[in-house]
Amino acid sequence: MRNTPSPYNRLPRRDFLKQTAAQVLTGTAVAGMLQTQHGVLAGEDAKAKSKPAAGYQLGAFTKSFQDMPIADVCKAFKSIGLDGLDLTVRPKGHILPENAEKELPQACAAAKEAGVKILFLTT
Repeated sequence: MRNTPSPYNRLPRRDFLKQTAAQVLTGTAVAGMLQTQHGVLAGEDAKAKSKPAAGYQLGAFTKSFQDMPIADVCKAFKSIGLDGLDLTVRPKGHILPENAEKELPQACAAAKEAGVKILFLTT
């Protein structure tokens, strides 16, 4: 009997999730750029249709964007239609735990200025 690996074990779960998130974010960004390039700016009706149901907010995890300043991440997330972010507060995160008292209010201000919210803090 041959020991053949299952096709389901070829891609580790974390790699699958990273690739899936990257594809979703890329697809959303490309769709927005194409609309702008072709002069089809989203009107209020189109925006209303693309919003989640009342009471829900859509955000994304910031780990993949840790090389960017928080203010730039907030602006980028807003530009692709997200409502907020899941901010990393941990070693090697956007905010180090020992700096949280000083930097979290700055991050909140940057989010508010960009028109998004900090929906979660991940430690």
